[in-house]
Amino acid sequence: YTVRQFSLEEAREVVRTRPRMLNLNEIYLVANSYPKGSDDFKYVLGVASKMYPEDPYARVNSAAYDIELGLYDQAIENIKTLSSPEALNNLGVAFARKGDTERALDFLKRAADAGSSDARHNMDQLAKVMNN
Repeated sequence: YTVRQFSLEEAREVVRTRPRMLNLNEIYLVANSYPKGSDDFKYVLGVASKMYPEDPYARVNSAAYDIELGLYDQAIENIKTLSSPEALNNLGVAFARKGDTERALDFLKRAADAGSSDARHNMDQLAKVMNN
């Protein structure tokens, strides 16, 4: 059989009603059609992680969303087995927000050493907070 392509407007509806009909790439196309950080953007990222829980990219994005919601332990649990710079950075941020600066610095340093400019920035921000 032939799988029909969805227009962006159709995919925006399908992601809310029948997300199993979309592949991960289509879900990310829908997410990126919304402003970054918007409620719709975050919702669609959550759908991606639920529909594709084994995908590392979906897990990292879901963890970032969990961190924004204050669900630090959930974020940590979701990505603790990943070793990408993005996952390590998210782990560092989650631990920092929990108040565990020692673990936060460890993960942020590992992420920065792996090339994450976000982690370098987050390390600088954490150092400022710790020095005040």
